[in-house]
Amino acid sequence: MNYLTTITSYTILKESVRKNDFNEKNLSSFISGLEIMKKGNRLTKVLFDIRVNNLFKTSTNDENYYFLSGLIIGDELLGIKKEKIDSIIIYGAEQISKLYFTALNYLNVINEIISVPYEKVGYIEALGQYKIYKCNN
Repeated sequence: MNYLTTITSYTILKESVRKNDFNEKNLSSFISGLEIMKKGNRLTKVLFDIRVNNLFKTSTNDENYYFLSGLIIGDELLGIKKEKIDSIIIYGAEQISKLYFTALNYLNVINEIISVPYEKVGYIEALGQYKIYKCNN
């Protein structure tokens, strides 16, 4: 289970967030989360802001979800910057790939981003599994 799922399912924040389609309004919230992490804030310090936004109705639950996504993905990707990785391949479900692609571009943490179209994800997974099988037999 990933960090985002754990926070949105098993903490007090579950009442403050709702996953919905990624759109322009949610993009702004996502970028706000990225920006907060880019400024060097600690994730644990800003998680409470989501609950406050919900209690004072300054953000919708959808906006809170994408703000939280921006915080978590930003925290993760800023760690990559420290590793000095030159390129990265993004593949997976369309929505999560779009979030990572957006974050990588916004944070400018990597030189080359290769995005695999969602239609090819199954093929790539099968190819990878086959290569693992061949290595073990």
